[in-house]
Amino acid sequence: MTAWNHGYVTDSPYTFSYQPAQTPGSIAMVCAMAGVAWQPRPGMALLDIGCGRGLTVNVLAAANPDWNVIGLDYNPAHIAEAQELADAAELGNAGFVEADLAAMTDAELDQLPELDVVTIHGVWTWVSCRMRCVLALCGCWHGG
Repeated sequence: MTAWNHGYVTDSPYTFSYQPAQTPGSIAMVCAMAGVAWQPRPGMALLDIGCGRGLTVNVLAAANPDWNVIGLDYNPAHIAEAQELADAAELGNAGFVEADLAAMTDAELDQLPELDVVTIHGVWTWVSCRMRCVLALCGCWHGG
């Protein structure tokens, strides 16, 4: 039987931290540096892949009450804690999905709203060395 973690590191809890690189201002700055005109707008939908314990998602939801901010993480403990924080703060525009993005079916992906922004921070560090080697050897990994 395969462990539920499928190569993700789960024996160490993820830190409870805010990632300012995922804020609208930071995203706009990176886009400007790349020559892309982008500005946040009302009613946006943002997905944070590997949201961890959900602090960034919850802060973005609180700061942008007209946005739909979704966090996706593979660890059920992270999702539970993130949702508890959203509920305590009464953030109706923050939601969380417990899922392995790599294993999501087309039908599951179709359940997500149309997204304006997708962010990811630090996910690769939670993939075990063994799994990184497997991904590299099978040709699935295209990193440098």
